[in-house]
Amino acid sequence: MDQPSSRRMLFNLIATLNASYPDYDFSDVKPDQFTKHQSVPMVCNYINNTLFNLGHAYIINNLALWKVIDEIIELDECSVYSFNPDNDSDPNAEDGAIWSFNFFFYNKKLKRILFFAVKCLSINAPLQDEEPLDTFSDSGSDVIGMSYEEYVMGDIEM
Repeated sequence: MDQPSSRRMLFNLIATLNASYPDYDFSDVKPDQFTKHQSVPMVCNYINNTLFNLGHAYIINNLALWKVIDEIIELDECSVYSFNPDNDSDPNAEDGAIWSFNFFFYNKKLKRILFFAVKCLSINAPLQDEEPLDTFSDSGSDVIGMSYEEYVMGDIEM
């Protein structure tokens, strides 16, 4: 990141993190915590596999995730970066956090960055202030959440 364009890209990525997590300080983030990925389809595939494995195929299929994202940022024209923070600079390192990933889809021609972050929290994680108490409702599965039995038992037939 010693070229002016690389430094500008680093600044834009950090500015995006600052805008996404306003209560967090990214002033100590290092350039080596960002990785440029060679293939947008490989990153999309990684995200798809993660969402499918977590039982959220409806996000990709029913909500047409990649169609919507492509309309916003034109994926064919994008570069993709990931943010791989250490424990001190990870905004997702909270009580109960199991893992997270952070991708930036950057379209230079449109001058847009789309930040895509996912984190996984343990079912035993303490609720955050803004989270509703009924995340695991008794009403069954819907687009927002699923019942506790579905979460714990998955596809096991009873």
